[in-house]
Amino acid sequence: MFYFLLFLEKMKKSLFFIILIFLLIFILQGIYFPSNINNEGKIFLINKGENVFQIARNLDKEELIKNHLFFEFYVLITGRIRNLQAGEYLINSSLNVKEIVQKIVGGNSLKEREITIIEGWDMRDIAWYFENEGMFQAEELMEMAGFPTINYSSVVEVPELKDYSQEFNFLKV
Repeated sequence: MFYFLLFLEKMKKSLFFIILIFLLIFILQGIYFPSNINNEGKIFLINKGENVFQIARNLDKEELIKNHLFFEFYVLITGRIRNLQAGEYLINSSLNVKEIVQKIVGGNSLKEREITIIEGWDMRDIAWYFENEGMFQAEELMEMAGFPTINYSSVVEVPELKDYSQEFNFLKV
């Protein structure tokens, strides 16, 4: 009987450690593996004054994380509860909890900016404006829109506009 009780005591300890290991693996996969593998990005809004539990539940509703408990646990354990910042974030479902927290703590939110295109600006002026604002390189816009063939700011004689009405007669009804 004594040996049987000793055997049961050893089983309890080993069973406890096995359960503890499975629980640890479960938590780690919830934190370090993304909820989805597809790169579907969503704009996620964190309002000023929202706490970690509200943020976690909203992330869970949007299916950006596996479960709100993983997010809450990670934020509490890492001590980043006071560093979460309000704003709009573009979050891919392929990000794991750690990466989402880093994005929210870093304040990498989408910032809306009002821009004004001044009357008379050509494509070069607009492209240089965006580059000076730090949005992207002027050449990138020129490659997308096409490089202007004539710089009208330095041309004395502006070429005549071609009459395209004859070429598109088939469009008239």
